[in-house]
Amino acid sequence: MEIPASPPAQEPSPAQFRAYWVDAFGEGLYTPAQIDKLVAAAKATNMNAIVAQVGRRGDCF
Repeated sequence: MEIPASPPAQEPSPAQFRAYWVDAFGEGLYTPAQIDKLVAAAKATNMNAIVAQVGRRGDCF
């Protein structure tokens, strides 16, 4: 049995909310380089939002 090819990536419509969740416990929010990498990854996968957790255990970024 042959596996069908994946459909090409489509641009999200304005009505869609496609987001990355970035938690405050892992990497991704600590340096400008990490943030640049995160934004590039979101753009590459046609995400249109980044939801960043900024509070954890009573502290915040």
